Amino acid sequence: MSYVSASTGPQGLRLVYLGYTTKRCRRLEKTLRTSSRHLVQHIRTLVLFRGPDSHKNSLKIGAFEKICHISFMRLETVFVCDFGTTTLRSAEALQRLFSLPTLRQVRLNCSFSDPAAFLAIWDTCAPTIRHLQLFCNNRSGFALRPRVRPHSSTPIALASLKLDALNGVDEWLNHDRCPFDLSRLTVLSVPACASMVGWPGPSAPINISLFSNLQFLRINIIYPHRSMTIVHGTLAAITSSSPLRQIVFSFWPVSHVEVAMCKQLDFKVANLPLPHLSSVGLEMNINEYNRSVPFFPRLDARNLLCRTEHDWYERHIGRNDPLE
Repeated sequence: MSYVSASTGPQGLRLVYLGYTTKRCRRLEKTLRTSSRHLVQHIRTLVLFRGPDSHKNSLKIGAFEKICHISFMRLETVFVCDFGTTTLRSAEALQRLFSLPTLRQVRLNCSFSDPAAFLAIWDTCAPTIRHLQLFCNNRSGFALRPRVRPHSSTPIALASLKLDALNGVDEWLNHDRCPFDLSRLTVLSVPACASMVGWPGPSAPINISLFSNLQFLRINIIYPHRSMTIVHGTLAAITSSSPLRQIVFSFWPVSHVEVAMCKQLDFKVANLPLPHLSSVGLEMNINEYNRSVPFFPRLDARNLLCRTEHDWYERHIGRNDPLE
């Protein structure tokens, strides 16, 4: 993948993709700088790819830094996929990008060997951020403990959070100096075996009662034989005061293992004391969904069962994901 592209809206340039290669990124960076405010003021979404360190055409750190330091005046959404190793230098570039005062949505895919690099990204992050997606891998073997909370003692209240295959950033999310406040979430998407605020530790159920505003919950069940106890514990923590309107389960196509899981989920969810629950989604294609429906007889009989798409999270936060 080596490209730079852009799409336009009614007011001109709205979405910019920056691919792996350095040459084209430098050309675009120069164009944006020399155009002064003419183009930059219309950019709302930036998608930035940085290839593996071993790839000869990967985006060089100098070009990466220059893009991050452009004075984007109305940038609202930033998606960063760093397939190399995130160093302190690249983290400081991202710090500048994530501190823009107009920013509302951040998606970060990265791996790092230096905990200080990951922590530095968030040192001055914008208090306007409301939607956060993380796909991170802490390869250092050390826990992440925030040094100070950015800006002030007031954490940044998130409206939505999507956690993909997290590895080693759980303690950061749980820490009382994490820059984000998760207590006001309305949309939450988590892998079943993750650990986060409300979870006492790795492989432990989430305490849904701590999220008093949560209306939409998605649980990604990657390994049913490992995670069903956790999922059951999470569901058991839901009380009648919960405003949950939809629960979505994402899992592999039904096999002999998943049949038992489906029947368990059907029984558990059908008996939850949820006065506002309007649907239970199965995230899969239409053929997989049709094969799964017979294993959810209680929910199907109550017309609660539905099929959801893989962009479920993006639909709920009001934007389609350019990376999908």
